[in-house]
Amino acid sequence: ENLADPQTKQRLLQLAAEEEGHPDNVAPAVYGGLQVAINNGSQWITQRIAVPAAVQAVLFIPDFQSLTSETRAALPASVSIEDAVHNISRAAMLVNCFATGRLEALRYACEDRLHQPFRGAIFPMELNTMINTALSTGAHGCWISGAGPTIMALTGGHGGNVDGDTMLFFEAMEVSKAMREVAEGAGLGGRVLIAEPTVDGIRQVDESGRIIDMPKSIITRAVTTWDPSSEYRPQVTN
Repeated sequence: ENLADPQTKQRLLQLAAEEEGHPDNVAPAVYGGLQVAINNGSQWITQRIAVPAAVQAVLFIPDFQSLTSETRAALPASVSIEDAVHNISRAAMLVNCFATGRLEALRYACEDRLHQPFRGAIFPMELNTMINTALSTGAHGCWISGAGPTIMALTGGHGGNVDGDTMLFFEAMEVSKAMREVAEGAGLGGRVLIAEPTVDGIRQVDESGRIIDMPKSIITRAVTTWDPSSEYRPQVTN
């Protein structure tokens, strides 16, 4: 069966979201890009949000792992109307930042009261220290990726490309080094990855289930890791 067929992708979304309990991971995996999803009571419905070209995702991945069930249990059972309004308004601004390409406002759109103050307790340093350091070094926004423990910052997205000049790479590297230094100062080990979001989701496969047309992000984009022992020279692996 052609997994790239629209009807098949829709079925995969429903099955995987039902199994996982939400479409946060599976929707972009199936359809690519940045996805927003709602449930109408009988099925999940997704819609793509535009991502500005040349955006770079800087990911600090701690050496420890955390279970989503544990970090979810740390969340309060109820929230105040004030905090709910705070997050709803910023969620709307976040979508607008990506849809319009006005990423300069992303730092405000990422301000959170509902989960990061609680999930941030798993780190040996103040989460806001990492976030504010990334922002002051040039990131548009910084937040816990999902339930954690990965912390993600966003840079670039203002034209150009990683093949045309060094500015995008320089900005991402500066943020990655700053995030790593904060972690090391708190005694937290980990690694930093720099990746470029892809618009590719599931692609066509052959009769044996092998991918015929691999997403271009897999075959043309490398993931860069930064290691301070390498004298700040990136290590690129395909």
